[in-house]
Amino acid sequence: MPFRDYNDAGYSKSLMGSCFWELGKYDSAAMAHKESISLRRSGGNISGQADSWKKIGELYLLSGLKKDALTAYDSSATLYQQIKDSSGMAETYNKKGKVFLNDENYKVAVDYFEKAKGIISKTTVESLYNLGIAWAELDTSKARFYYSACKEKSGSTGNLGYLFLANKALAGLAYKSGASQLGDKLFDECVAISKQLKTSASTANYLVLKADKYYYQAQPDSALFYYNEAFEIFDTVSKDDAIWQLDNISNTQVSLGNFAEAAVALKRAIEIAKSTSNNLALGYSLQASSFLYGLTGEFEEGIKNSDSAIAIFNRSGNMLRLANTYVARGTLLKSMGEYNRSINSFLFADSIYQAELTKEYRHTALNNIGVTYYSQNDFQNALKYFDMALKQLKQGIIDETYLLYKGNYAECEYYLKRYKEAETTYQEVFPLAKEKKLNRIASGMALGLGKLFYETNRLSEAVEYFQYARDYAVSSGEKEKIVESLTYLGRINVQNVKYDSAEGNFRKAISVAAEFKTVGGWESYYELGLLLFNYKKYDSSIIYLKHAVDLLNKDAENLYGGDEAKKVFNNDPRKSDLYNKITFAYYNTGNEKEAWAYANRSNIAGLKELSGSLTTNASDKDKSEALKKLLSLQQSKKALENTAEKQTGDARQRTVKKIEILEADYTDLSSYFAKSNADQFYNYKSKIPNDVAVALYLVNDKTLMIFTLTNEKLAIDTMTADISKTVSAFIAATKQVQNTTGTAALHLRSEPTDEDETTVKIPFKDLSSEL
Repeated sequence: MPFRDYNDAGYSKSLMGSCFWELGKYDSAAMAHKESISLRRSGGNISGQADSWKKIGELYLLSGLKKDALTAYDSSATLYQQIKDSSGMAETYNKKGKVFLNDENYKVAVDYFEKAKGIISKTTVESLYNLGIAWAELDTSKARFYYSACKEKSGSTGNLGYLFLANKALAGLAYKSGASQLGDKLFDECVAISKQLKTSASTANYLVLKADKYYYQAQPDSALFYYNEAFEIFDTVSKDDAIWQLDNISNTQVSLGNFAEAAVALKRAIEIAKSTSNNLALGYSLQASSFLYGLTGEFEEGIKNSDSAIAIFNRSGNMLRLANTYVARGTLLKSMGEYNRSINSFLFADSIYQAELTKEYRHTALNNIGVTYYSQNDFQNALKYFDMALKQLKQGIIDETYLLYKGNYAECEYYLKRYKEAETTYQEVFPLAKEKKLNRIASGMALGLGKLFYETNRLSEAVEYFQYARDYAVSSGEKEKIVESLTYLGRINVQNVKYDSAEGNFRKAISVAAEFKTVGGWESYYELGLLLFNYKKYDSSIIYLKHAVDLLNKDAENLYGGDEAKKVFNNDPRKSDLYNKITFAYYNTGNEKEAWAYANRSNIAGLKELSGSLTTNASDKDKSEALKKLLSLQQSKKALENTAEKQTGDARQRTVKKIEILEADYTDLSSYFAKSNADQFYNYKSKIPNDVAVALYLVNDKTLMIFTLTNEKLAIDTMTADISKTVSAFIAATKQVQNTTGTAALHLRSEPTDEDETTVKIPFKDLSSEL
């Protein structure tokens, strides 16, 4: 076939590719353009090949396939370079910049747009507009400069399309910065240009601008109206633009706390994105829905959509989109109580932000790491990460993100008993959140304020805030907030002697916690069990208290931070009280064997914190040897860690390696102590010598329970006695033992550890005879 025929055939195939694209047959379009390249190669048409590669790149760009698009544009650029086509080279660089814009990597996008501008002496309106888009997320003053230059050049050349886009972008910057008067002036210009353009797309775009205005002015209801108006138009003229409007609608609905409506918008966006092969929009919509499902407790759906979004962005190579998806996944896993997997997801996202040199995005991952530490009761670490996140934000901007992070910070201050500081922070940000109608974060702040007032015995104020949080949580479908607000309202009912109302609130909370498996659900089970215990309904109380134990054990399995995290997580008097209440409930029903078993579970829980997970599932000899080895490993590890702190260089590296070897042994041995079976203690009674009795003391409020086990029988006696003062004196003495005793100070697992508190030396006094 002559060269001319090859080129004509190649041109025809290229036209076919464009037609297939317009028909939505995207695979056929790509195939036609690849066949065009082959034909043009045979015809020696380098320019035609470059053009076809550029069109293939455009297909992948619009589909959101970053890696494939960059490969196609690189091929196009190489060919343009061969024939010294500077205009083609500049256009290719502009397209590569758009690929990075799609991945929200604005710094790299700027580099490519600048390269395009530098290749040709005549700057185009497109290149100026692209530079404005890229700089808008980095430096608004530079963005304003380029948009203004684009507007001026478009006006002088009569390019109405870019004149409209530049005006719209400048108006958006004005509204975002609070310059409403300037924004309105530019908006009016957009409307006038749109009338000249006479296109539906320009009409829809100025409606989006009007929606953005109301969104920035914290009028989400009005914003929602215009986003919907714009969507109705885009749905008929541009399905791709319609998807992004649905995402705008969903984001606004989430801010309003309307989660059901947000889910409807996202489902529609996902359907359209699938039908148009828009991978970028599909991945984003799936990611957004996985975050939403975490808020509504629909975890299975959330994980499924998260997996799909990760697969899409892994395949397409959109790394920052992938990082954002891992942030959403971490939030979902946190809501599921999977704390270890949650923090690992956030750390993975953070590593991508750093690898892509986009540290300005790190605040999202850092804040969410803090939220996860908070969820596992590690408030010191949570505070550290919230502080890091706040420092990453642009200073002086009071937006939804800033208010959210400050609210998180205040809640940690509350849990660390810094009540004055917490209230000051809350009162700074809560009114702003309400004023801006940011209902999702405002309801979280209301919960925090309610807990603060509950703890400081300002119950009437606490009720007001808990009811506010409950009502918004119920309307929005935020399951964790529903459970928490109802549980606290029930506690206040108990204090106000409104036991029927208390039971009603606890049962409602349990119903939601059971259906959606929310984190923190154990508290509602514990409170109802405690209420029934005080009613002397011991059989019923046992059911709820044991369920609380099961939920706590499940949460403890998924903590991030190993044994130290478990110690912090268990630092709650109610968690140790659970075993006591179950023990006494069994005793009161006449079930002494189960009472004995749960009394021992309480002791085992304490031993677990000191020496890993102690079990009774092996022989006595095996247990003894394993426990000795475990304690020895712990001591060796601690000694090596102390040594490493004082070393530098190669010496320190050698010591760290020894620690790693010990940690591996420790992990293997800890798995040997995997479960507790306190029931076996009862079965050992036949092995107790005739002259030996095992005694166990347990205190529940003002009742002392005394267990005695001999090889013949188990006996339990109780006595009413307020021994709290004597026990307190004993604890105070054993916390500050004399050095000559050779023993360590006592640490109670039921009380928080204040690392900054300095204790007073108390002279040792033998109090054992008084107990």
